[in-house]
Amino acid sequence: AAVGWLSATFAVLAFVVTIGVFMPEESDSTANDILTRTVVATLVLFPYFLFRFIASLRSVGRSLEFLAGGLTGACVVASLLFGMLPEGGESQPLSFVVFIVLILVQWTALSSFVAVRLWRMGSGQPTIVRHRMRLLSLGSAALNLALILAGVTSARASIGLDLVVQFLVVASALLFFAGFTPPGFVRVQWRREEQEVLRKAIVKLMVATSSDEVTSSILPHTSAIVGGRAAALVGRKNEVLDSHQVSDEMLRALPELIEENGSSSGFAQDVIVLDVPFGKLVVWGSPATPVFGQDEIELLQSLAVFTGLALERTELFQRERRARRSLEKANRELESASAELEQEVAERRRAEEDLIESQMQLAEAQELTMLGSWRWDIEKDRIYWSDQMYSIHGVDPATFNASFDGLIEIVHPDDREAMRSMVERLHESEDSFSMEHRITRQDGKSRVMYARGKVMRDIAGRPIRVIGTSQDITKRKQAETALRASEMRFRRLAESSNEGIVSIDDGGRIVFWNRGAQNVFGYWEEEVIGETVQMLMPVRFRPEHERGFAR
Repeated sequence: AAVGWLSATFAVLAFVVTIGVFMPEESDSTANDILTRTVVATLVLFPYFLFRFIASLRSVGRSLEFLAGGLTGACVVASLLFGMLPEGGESQPLSFVVFIVLILVQWTALSSFVAVRLWRMGSGQPTIVRHRMRLLSLGSAALNLALILAGVTSARASIGLDLVVQFLVVASALLFFAGFTPPGFVRVQWRREEQEVLRKAIVKLMVATSSDEVTSSILPHTSAIVGGRAAALVGRKNEVLDSHQVSDEMLRALPELIEENGSSSGFAQDVIVLDVPFGKLVVWGSPATPVFGQDEIELLQSLAVFTGLALERTELFQRERRARRSLEKANRELESASAELEQEVAERRRAEEDLIESQMQLAEAQELTMLGSWRWDIEKDRIYWSDQMYSIHGVDPATFNASFDGLIEIVHPDDREAMRSMVERLHESEDSFSMEHRITRQDGKSRVMYARGKVMRDIAGRPIRVIGTSQDITKRKQAETALRASEMRFRRLAESSNEGIVSIDDGGRIVFWNRGAQNVFGYWEEEVIGETVQMLMPVRFRPEHERGFAR
């Protein structure tokens, strides 16, 4: 509605200017008289449409709308009846004076209301929105003053007043233009405050290690960027991940707003809904946001992309940490299992029921940790596997060639030579080993294994058997690969940012320097990596920096 009334407002000016270009300056024809009255009647719609534009952004009350409509209607009727200027030297009839007064009252009242309301609505808005709305307010005030002075000059000729009126009209046009389409360099100056907010938010995202840290640090910034009331992060299944100053009423209306917006980014009333990798970012803005907030929405989209990457990075980080804990637990269980196996070999007198119970516990632990145990009788070249080993390798115990050559056939071709070299070292001197290798199952799937073993020797020192465990660490390796890929994507995004981004280690030495930092400081990456960050500061600030860094 606001855009429609705004379009109608400037369509009025377009009509008046176009007709004015083609109208003859002097003509006594009836058609020219009718056209002149029509132009005047159309022109009085300008402040009324501007008034309706403001009313569509914030309600003004039915009585005020009725008064504005009635006053405008009276001006239109009066324009059609008395809209002709008296000829030079003629006295102004009373009807024309009343007409002029009515036009001035209508234009002044509506333009003043628009100017004051626009100025007040700019309070609390982001910098660009505030400046644009207040430029429009000044433009409306200048146009109103120009009309009042034009009414004065119609009563008496004055070159000075004519020049002032023309100046005010040109100034009003420039103010309206700057309010609706500010030049690029002006936008850059206005956006510094929001850019600083965005920079702080990105810094917090870079150091976040959990999704809660990401959401709690980003939502207040997203709301502040557009001067909004509240913000929420919504997952792919429309579940609310986190929210900031969102009321119960907003939460109830959230599914409807998302459905109204569909599957693409846009507006649902005065609510901004942005598609992001993790779902949707919903920001409750102000009534002026859909009309004036496009610059801030671009900032929000940039911030949403960083948020998606940060959430993905923290998820991979948490997954990797869980995998590491699982591996540590598995290693502890492995050590415990190895000790039990060694004790079992040394104490062959353990009772049968204790052996069965131990084997059951070991099988359960192996199944939970994707860990299998094995024993290789070197003299007989016979391999004995636990049930979990057969499950991990995807082979049938009835058909598997339980020998070293049979194992080599399952090992990935690129890793076979490394395994043979490891066995040769066991024969020579080593008493234990650990290695990672890949296997290719019969179903075509590949797995990454982590094998550990210990060599048993006879009195002469010759190896007679090897016992050990093998664990499927495929998921952990995939998590590590995904984490590295995420870090690379983050680095590429940071490198493409126009903002200067610098990272230092705990000694104050620069460890990361993007292209934006190069543009800001003028140093190449090779010149600053490994240097202290103090090189970027004036000498007089360095002692204070050292004290702050120590704290």
